[in-house]
Amino acid sequence: MDRSPQHDLRSRNRVRAMAHIQRVALDLFDERGYGSVTMTEIAQAAEVGERSVYRYFGSKQGVVLYDEMDEVAIAAFGELVRSRPVLDAIRLALREADVAVDDAAMHLAVRKLRIIDSDRELRAALAELVASIGTALGDAIAAAGTAPLTARIQGRCVADALTVGIEQWFREGADGSLWTQLERAVDVLDAGFGERHSTSLSESTTR
Repeated sequence: MDRSPQHDLRSRNRVRAMAHIQRVALDLFDERGYGSVTMTEIAQAAEVGERSVYRYFGSKQGVVLYDEMDEVAIAAFGELVRSRPVLDAIRLALREADVAVDDAAMHLAVRKLRIIDSDRELRAALAELVASIGTALGDAIAAAGTAPLTARIQGRCVADALTVGIEQWFREGADGSLWTQLERAVDVLDAGFGERHSTSLSESTTR
């Protein structure tokens, strides 16, 4: 992996450029509505080439859904889960994120959630993104030594639970601590379904 100073500078410049374009795009979406803004208009308002917007984000949906913390959080989880149980690793990752994410980032997240909530295609794109994050978490869990099927299920469950926690926090007016809500979501996973006498599908079909 190239970790030269030039590579680090390019990475920082890329992150700054993407953050700038996203902020400009969100302003346009707030003013006109998501569906009324084109990629060409985003590029013009951000004073960059349209090709650059596509190269960075891939699509207009990607402009809204992009979060630089996603890859960072997944990588951090991959390190943490090597030496502790999955949910302990998630809890620790959440606590680290609570310290790292400032008020401006939280405000940006709320703006993005409002826009996503207003558009059906964006909601569908978010579901695909959550599934891909769940797959990435599952890969990290498998790399730590868990059986592939178990790892995939655990990764998807964690991603979906955290997403529901975020959605619930947003529906309640984004008041209070997001991180407290996310820890509650992890607690629900930790508690399981609480069905001690449930019957498996294989058992029920053989009776």
